[in-house]
Amino acid sequence: MAVAEIGSLQSSILFSVLVLFIATTAYLLFIRSLPGQPNAYQRRALQLFSWFFLTEFLAYLVYCLRFIDLHLFSVVCNNMLYLCGVYLFYCGVRLRYQLEISSRLLGWIAVHVLGLAAALFWFTAVHNDIFIRLPLALGSFCIPVLITFSLIRQQQRPGNLGDRVLLLCTVVALLLLPLLYPIFGYLLRPDQQGQLMVMTLVTLTLETLCIGGLAISYIYDLIDKLRSDANTDKLTQSSNRRYFFKVAPQFQQRVAAGENISLVLLDIDHFKQLNDSYGHQAGDAVLRHFAALLRQLLTKTDLIVRYGGEEFLLVLPGYTPAQTLPLLQQFQALLRQSPLHYEGEDLAVRASYGVAALHAGQDIDHCVHRADLALYQAKANGRDMVVLDSPGATS
Repeated sequence: MAVAEIGSLQSSILFSVLVLFIATTAYLLFIRSLPGQPNAYQRRALQLFSWFFLTEFLAYLVYCLRFIDLHLFSVVCNNMLYLCGVYLFYCGVRLRYQLEISSRLLGWIAVHVLGLAAALFWFTAVHNDIFIRLPLALGSFCIPVLITFSLIRQQQRPGNLGDRVLLLCTVVALLLLPLLYPIFGYLLRPDQQGQLMVMTLVTLTLETLCIGGLAISYIYDLIDKLRSDANTDKLTQSSNRRYFFKVAPQFQQRVAAGENISLVLLDIDHFKQLNDSYGHQAGDAVLRHFAALLRQLLTKTDLIVRYGGEEFLLVLPGYTPAQTLPLLQQFQALLRQSPLHYEGEDLAVRASYGVAALHAGQDIDHCVHRADLALYQAKANGRDMVVLDSPGATS
């Protein structure tokens, strides 16, 4: 942009078109990242993105008012809208982590925005001092970015790529905040009236960086969710059979390194009768209840797999088949103490168990087959019991 063009209405209109294009792109990226049926937090985040888009549009309209001798109004309202835009970014990050936006928080935001407006009015209308006004505005923009950075650090989840992108964008925004104004000021060399154009460039760069990072983080969250859905049984929220065979080589490597790992195949007793007597919805409720009790008993290092139908598979690192007996007996007791309450009735849920050890160099299918044979023996012996792969060991 040539020096002579700074402050011209034509260049301002072209600049505003560019800004709106960037803001619209970030907005559309976020919309595309949402699932077909977004939850309440995602819907509220979508509203915040819409408000951000509207805020930016109004900010550029207000910016253009300086061409019709409304410089004071343009300076004050323009920066108020920019600060609101940065706070919308902060609120969007809160909603990404499913944190509420309290009325107290909104009150503090309102105080900050109105305080900035009063200070800008004073240092524009009463004491026209640009060397105070500009650091004041930039410092105000820095506050919500700093608290956003702190929030991301507190809520960051290990290995989440969306969190990393969001944190990186926030850090870059903080680093650029004190640098962009002198850089743009040196390149454009504006007069005093053109300082607002430089301020607009600085704020545009920071807000586009932040809001674009938020949109990208939502896209990565969607990718993670799709990956999780591909490996998870939707009904029981357990791992599915596909995921089990995907990670099976890892268990074989651990066994080869000397670790004990046992596989337990569980089958819910008389499940077909439950389905026939109470309907498939009752059967689904039984499966969810059964999986929830398993999660209640087992640890994060254990793997729960819905292997098929009413069959579940447990992978228990650190257990020999004999060492699984106390754990499975504890689960049997938990099942007896926790009937499923369904439509006014208590449905007793029982299961049979077959246990086999995973041996070094052994195919995972063969180990599952041995656990299945033990499970078949448990069914033949009267159900609701544990049978180990080793001969004669039953409970």
